[in-house]
Amino acid sequence: MDQPFFADPDGQVVAAVNAAYRTVRGEEQPTGAVRPYCFYGSDASLLQHAAGMPGLVCGPGGKYNTMPDERVRISDYLDMVRIHQLTVEAICGLDG
Repeated sequence: MDQPFFADPDGQVVAAVNAAYRTVRGEEQPTGAVRPYCFYGSDASLLQHAAGMPGLVCGPGGKYNTMPDERVRISDYLDMVRIHQLTVEAICGLDG
């Protein structure tokens, strides 16, 4: 299934991810189709079209992704673990 997807920029998931990113990184997260990275594959469209779930792409990325020896910095990876944790807590109402 090669279909595009759309995440509502004002939706709960985007707001939760952006708030978590801001908390962990102390800066605003790039939001929307960030070029050139908007041209890769992910399961976000499958989640949206097959399961009816809002999907978005947010990960550590970085200097070494989209190459044969793809990898990320450990600090970026650990930041994303914390961002995902805070996002789940916010969406599930566990953030206080």
